[in-house]
Amino acid sequence: MGIRYKYSVLRSFSPIPVILTGLSSLLTPVAFANMNGNATQSFNPAVGGQEFATVHSSSTVPKENINLGLFSDAAKNSLPYQNQDDAKAPNYVSVVHLITGYGLTSWAEIGLAAPFVVGQDISGDETHSEFFAQGNTEIKPWIKAAVFRNSTFGLALQGNFNINRLQDDPYAGEGSNSSQSLESAMDLTFGGTKVAANVGYLNQKKGSAIEGSLIEPIGGRLIYSAGLSQKIGASKAYFIGEVFASTPLDSIRNNSTDRDVNQLESLLGFQYFNDARTRYQVGATKELEHGLNTPDLRIYAGINQLIGPSKSPSTPKRRTVVAEKPIEDFKGSAQDEPVVYKEPTPLVTEPEQISPTQVPTKKPAAVFVLKDVNFRFDSDFSILPGGLKELRKVSHHLSNNDYDLVVIEGHCDYYGTDQYNDELSMRRAKNVARHFVKYEGIPVERIKFVGFGERRPKSTDSGDLGRQVNRRVEIKVYRRGSLEIRSTH
Repeated sequence: MGIRYKYSVLRSFSPIPVILTGLSSLLTPVAFANMNGNATQSFNPAVGGQEFATVHSSSTVPKENINLGLFSDAAKNSLPYQNQDDAKAPNYVSVVHLITGYGLTSWAEIGLAAPFVVGQDISGDETHSEFFAQGNTEIKPWIKAAVFRNSTFGLALQGNFNINRLQDDPYAGEGSNSSQSLESAMDLTFGGTKVAANVGYLNQKKGSAIEGSLIEPIGGRLIYSAGLSQKIGASKAYFIGEVFASTPLDSIRNNSTDRDVNQLESLLGFQYFNDARTRYQVGATKELEHGLNTPDLRIYAGINQLIGPSKSPSTPKRRTVVAEKPIEDFKGSAQDEPVVYKEPTPLVTEPEQISPTQVPTKKPAAVFVLKDVNFRFDSDFSILPGGLKELRKVSHHLSNNDYDLVVIEGHCDYYGTDQYNDELSMRRAKNVARHFVKYEGIPVERIKFVGFGERRPKSTDSGDLGRQVNRRVEIKVYRRGSLEIRSTH
């Protein structure tokens, strides 16, 4: 039998104590990056208001909330061999990832992550690497702060300090027990689509070579990744596609393994929001380059659970009435403070409500996405600063252009039940429609309103900014030939 060199963990645990011990030790929060940490872990789930599996966006854990993550992955042929055909002698490694994140503010999070090797199955008698025992391989304190975020673009900086708990780690070398990383996280959002990219540097001091190792220690590495998150129709499911990689900056003179020192891996997966607080993920990864510890195939599954203050209401609530005058009387205050206007008194004829299936299918002549007419949480009357000015812009357009039909669409974020959000979005659309009839002189027979609930988000960001963007009103203007309202019968 050939000589084996081994990764030797500091402690040995059975799988269940590993999980319990990890949970009890992770008393602080968060997310960590794709290729961060020691080179034995190429798959690192990211949490903290994320829309991806390992790639980071500018999103952070909501303020004063804790995110608990539990992931498990099983990899085939991830361990390096010397002159070995993996197909003839497969190996399997199973890892459990425990992660916790805490939202310090609406734009910053801290946290901790820890992977545990819980099993491996080795075949073949050629010289190869393996873990000496089950247990924790590393601990990663984490911090991330958003530098800039709006409804379309976000930028964040993130860093972690990795404590390597492996003994005789050939990639780090003897005497190298820690590393540090700094990354940027950028993202763009287009409706239900979000793309993100991470670029950074992992700093690791080379230790002395481990006796009998097949490879010399690896120093600093570039780490980079990209991801796509795509909402699937009107469901709460998302498709995820990612590529993540690392490249050593120093040349490696001694590499007797069957692997390249670069790491390059692809991922396809799905994420499902059971509600605003719980996310499930499942998927698989595959190596794009036969690099260190990248597998032929990996399957993974995980859950993220938010714990903490939730503004999700159980029943609809109305806001205090503080104003009854037409919009013209509030030009000065619209930019200075939120204006809460009273629900209009009953009209002779109310605007007509239509169902989502009755919205005209033809392309409207004009569409207004009232970005500044964003509603406060759980409100159908309270409009944020700038809202009244935006409503006046729409009124001016209607006064100077021909139109046959105006459809007011109300939209919500995903907090609350489906039924609650359907009702709230309908009330928002209804009150905007009533405002146009009562104060702007729009003929009641030319205006309809509809509520879409949470089914048509403009942002996939689960943070406060993304949720605010999704609480909106859209106004679609139709001209002759595009105003047919379809019957529901």
